[in-house]
Parts: sequence; structure tokens; C-alpha cells
Amino acid sequence: MSPQDELEKLKAVCPEAELWDENGKPLVYMPDCSFFAGGKSHKMDILLSPRKHDSGGYPTRLFFQKKVSEQGNWNMHSVKGRTWHACSWDNVRADQPWMDILAAHLRSIT
Repeated sequence: MSPQDELEKLKAVCPEAELWDENGKPLVYMPDCSFFAGGKSHKMDILLSPRKHDSGGYPTRLFFQKKVSEQGNWNMHSVKGRTWHACSWDNVRADQPWMDILAAHLRSIT
């Protein structure tokens, strides 16, 4: 499936989602996205990296505007000139639909 097709599916969750490019790799910017993680509802900007990102060796990453939990190993990253927060979570494969990648990262937040 093409990045544009994957983006269209993510727009069901966040209608304003945008496909960005960083060094030839896709990123999905999801502004003001509503989601449930860590036992709570949240609304903030998130950034999905469905492929290995320069910020570390993980096959996929989900970056948050701010930490959504005090649990876990959270780190700050600079992506596209903005500071993002990401929890260390290494068990989300890149060979699956982007919606599944997003869901797996959200499920990992405790």
C-alpha cells in the first residue's frame, strides 16, 4: 500500500493528518489528535514514524507533543525543528499497516 493510501486510513482517526518527508522517510503529523493511552483520554499533536527514524534504532516510533504518562522510559527528540517526547518501545514492526503501528504504540503506554 502506498504512503498516501496509509495516510487516508489514518485520517479516520485524525482528519487533519499530513504526510511529511524526512530524509526520504515518511512521517505522519497528526495535529490536535484525540486518543486513549495510559488509561486516559488525550488531545495533542502526535507524529508517527512508520519506518526507522534517525532518533534511534527502533523500527517505528510515535512522538508526542508532551509526555502522556510518568511510567516508562521517556526521551525528548528534535524532529523537523520541534521538540517531541517518545517512550522507549521497540516491539512495533514496520511491515504492517500504519493504523496498526499507531495502535500498537498507543497500547504500549501505561
